[in-house]
Order: sequence, then structure tokens, then C-alpha cells
Amino acid sequence: MKRVFIFQDFKSQKFWSIDVEGVNVTVNYGRLGTDGQTQVKTFDTPEKAEKQAEKLIAEKTKKGYV
Repeated sequence: MKRVFIFQDFKSQKFWSIDVEGVNVTVNYGRLGTDGQTQVKTFDTPEKAEKQAEKLIAEKTKKGYV
């Protein structure tokens, strides 16, 4: 499951994406038009990875990412 979110206002244009594959959660973020930075976190179970992804998605949508 890969999801991509965009945030734009009068000062910035940013992206944030998340991908869950088994026990790995990969987050990529940065300014639009760049490759950005990537972080990979590994969890004990796929359920924990999915739960963490849902938490991060909720945080980003609360901040205005769509």
C-alpha cells in the first residue's frame, strides 16, 4: 500500500509518501520537484507496521496534507 500526500500553501510545496510492505514502513518526504529523503522503519509484525502507518497518515492529514 503506497499513499502520497501533498501540502501547498503560499510559502511551501511539500510531499510526503508512505509505503507499507510486510513489517517495513518506508516514508519519503521533501519539497515538490526533488527526490526528498527516505526513512525505513522495521516493526515486529505487519499489524504493528500498519498501525504505525495509520497513525502517521492521521498526523499528516491533520497538518493539512491531502
